[in-house]
Amino acid sequence: MSAGWDDIRLFLAVAETGSLSAAAAALGCSQPTIGRRLKALEHDLGLTLHERHANRIVLTAAGRAIASEAGAMAAAAAGLDQAVRALARAEPEPLRISATGSLAYFLALHQPELAAAAGGVAVTILASRDRVNLARREADVALRMRRLPEDGDLVARRVARVAHAVYAVSTGVAAVIGLPDPERRPSQAAWLEGWAAGRPVPLRLGDVALRHQAARQGIGATLLPCWLGDGDPALIRLVPPPRELQEDVYLLVRRDARGEARLDRLVRGLAALFRTRADALSG
Repeated sequence: MSAGWDDIRLFLAVAETGSLSAAAAALGCSQPTIGRRLKALEHDLGLTLHERHANRIVLTAAGRAIASEAGAMAAAAAGLDQAVRALARAEPEPLRISATGSLAYFLALHQPELAAAAGGVAVTILASRDRVNLARREADVALRMRRLPEDGDLVARRVARVAHAVYAVSTGVAAVIGLPDPERRPSQAAWLEGWAAGRPVPLRLGDVALRHQAARQGIGATLLPCWLGDGDPALIRLVPPPRELQEDVYLLVRRDARGEARLDRLVRGLAALFRTRADALSG
């Protein structure tokens, strides 16, 4: 024995209004239709659910039990409908950009430009050098200074070239703010260690934003991306950008994600931002 939700909803309307005519008006159908479907429901269930008394419907004990259960079902259905409508109205989740520390800093400082170029797409910026698996949606876009052997069918495009140079508050600064792991070669840390040529290194900082602030405080000279050092009037460039420290920036996305409207807008916005800032990035 079984009954469809439409028939249960019809029976619940009869139970709540107490008459076939009122139920018909509430549901927007005819009274004969209500009566016919109510009889069919009773036949399917093998139960007598109502008795007619003059101008009203009186539920049997079985009818009252079914009405109680049907009321709970109706409440659950209404809750589900509200949840679906709320989700439809809700803002979509921000798209996630995984970027190295310096690129994350660049994006954060130029967020208004990125938002305008990307049509207002909301983003979350994840600052990390760790490999991310775009195929498993650990991020939607990855920005890296080199092509990484990431898992999945990915599309990579070069969007910028970044140059670096040494900056300080004055040409008379003797100390150097180093980078961690200067023994690893080739690396920015090793290059800066060679440039220091015996100058004291009282502090080593891996985070580019921290090196920037330390240099501004006069602690020492340090290596910074040209877009950051040249853009700060408090700093002076001490050496031309060495060619060996130039790095290409690659934008990676999943191949099967192309065509998603929000992601496409973000990719175009990122490309536009790097294009308009190309001179500053390249030094």
